[in-house]
Amino acid sequence: MNAKLQNLMMKAENKGIEKGIEKGREEGREEEKTNMIFHMLKEKFDVKTIMRTLNVSEETIKKSKRQCNEN
Repeated sequence: MNAKLQNLMMKAENKGIEKGIEKGREEGREEEKTNMIFHMLKEKFDVKTIMRTLNVSEETIKKSKRQCNEN
C-alpha cells in the first residue's frame, strides 16, 4: 500500500474515532440531564423551574419522568 493511500485511510479512521467520541459525550450529557431532571422532580421542583434551569422542553421532562418510572 502506498503512503498516500495509507495516509487517507488513517485520516478517515481518525474522523470516525472523533465522531464516536463526540457521540459518547453527547450521550453522557443527555444521561446527566435526565439524572438531574429526576432528582429535581424528586425534590419537588416545579416543571417550569426545571425547564428554565436546564434549558429543556416540557416533553423532555415528561420523557425523563417516564424513563425514571420504568427503572
